[in-house]
Amino acid sequence: MVTKLNGVDMSGLTSQIRVLVTALQPLSEVPKHTISSTLTKIKKILDIFASLTAVVMGAFSAKIQKLATTLKALADEMNKVAAGFSAFRAKSKG
Repeated sequence: MVTKLNGVDMSGLTSQIRVLVTALQPLSEVPKHTISSTLTKIKKILDIFASLTAVVMGAFSAKIQKLATTLKALADEMNKVAAGFSAFRAKSKG
């Protein structure tokens, strides 16, 4: 039994292959004439999820940018108010 190949530990390989075989076993029950169609449908579903993610992230990004712009304007106005109060306080003391 080979346990090392070019310094790579192969001792767990047998159990990993058995796990893979067990995981793939349900595919043997799928009729061969429908495998291609099933895989195509799965790919379409993945493509739909990918496009939805892009749309959702794009909309989210746009809303965050709009919020940041609005908050910057609010912060600028708050700084003007604070400067006005500081100037008023300085004039009232003087």
